[in-house]
Amino acid sequence: MLKAVEHVNQDLANALVGMDATRQREIDHTMIALDGSPNKAQLGANAIVATSLAAAKAAADAEAEALCMGAETFHALKSVLAGRGLNTAVGDEGGFAPNFASNEEAIQVIIRAIAAAGFMAGRDIALALDPAATSFYDEATGLYYLSSEMQSLHSAEMAEYYVDLCARYPIISLEDGLAEEDWEGWEVRTKRLGGRIQVVGDDIFVTNRELLARGIEQRVANSILIKLNQIWYAQRDLRHHGACAAGRLLIGREPPLRRD
Repeated sequence: MLKAVEHVNQDLANALVGMDATRQREIDHTMIALDGSPNKAQLGANAIVATSLAAAKAAADAEAEALCMGAETFHALKSVLAGRGLNTAVGDEGGFAPNFASNEEAIQVIIRAIAAAGFMAGRDIALALDPAATSFYDEATGLYYLSSEMQSLHSAEMAEYYVDLCARYPIISLEDGLAEEDWEGWEVRTKRLGGRIQVVGDDIFVTNRELLARGIEQRVANSILIKLNQIWYAQRDLRHHGACAAGRLLIGREPPLRRD
């Protein structure tokens, strides 16, 4: 037992300190590689399994804390909106939809809500955007229409629009920032931002294996959102998972829709 404790406090600690506790698979693979034996003989199964379980508990605690922070910020946001005389009704998915003078103002209001909840944007809470850009893209003209700013932007200009936002705000994830038809624009934007943030493909891939393969080849994103309700059964989802791993794309999932 003392030997197992020694392995945990020395060998495993040296290898794992600083890793993200929510990346369970990476943590487990790191320990297995460090052990290097087929039966965990070097570091011992007790040390490795105990450390793996401790990491899983830490991840669960972190996710519970994050959920509380999100809920507190949500309620603070309602107060911020109400204080400005803006609409606080929520839509079908539970989000607010007030009328702002610009898209950027929405980010600024969220930053204020984070502070009002007692947190610091960029340190405690980061931002993830899902502009659903297909909804404001005109395929005939190849332009993105930002109605509140009264701007019409080409793909490259839209990419730079996001680059500017990411430089000034703590944005770590951008989903569907360009239209699903605008593959060239996705390539440009990912070259500009892919090394700094999570560039998520949802509408461009629609959990379609052929589109995913094309996306990996053209490097249009560094992450994909997998939706079981788009592919109908879990085994195919697992094959998508393998393709993503081979192409080094991160994976996110949404739960399947009920069909009763």
